[in-house]
Amino acid sequence: MRARVCRHNEMARRVAERAKQHSNLELALEPTLSICCFRFVHEKARDLNTLNKQIHRQLMKNGVNIPSTTVVDDKFVIRPCFLGARTNWHHADDLVNEVVEIGNNIMSNNA
Repeated sequence: MRARVCRHNEMARRVAERAKQHSNLELALEPTLSICCFRFVHEKARDLNTLNKQIHRQLMKNGVNIPSTTVVDDKFVIRPCFLGARTNWHHADDLVNEVVEIGNNIMSNNA
């Protein structure tokens, strides 16, 4: 159980690091335990809250990565919480990759 808790906390930190390094991601809060709050950003987006709601809606439709959401400092953010016994490292990377892919698709369709 201890190893699982440590792994999940590290997964949240991994998402945070990827968000810090990616030009289209923004970390809203440093991870707390196994929770990380981040969002997709794009210079041409008129409303980042609406954009991230659209991204979250598409994540739910896709059914692969299903994070929750919250609002941090008036910013709508994606909020994964890593808890499941079968949750593994690739889940953190898959979520970040899917958020970026969906965000880029939305922005290219709005261009």
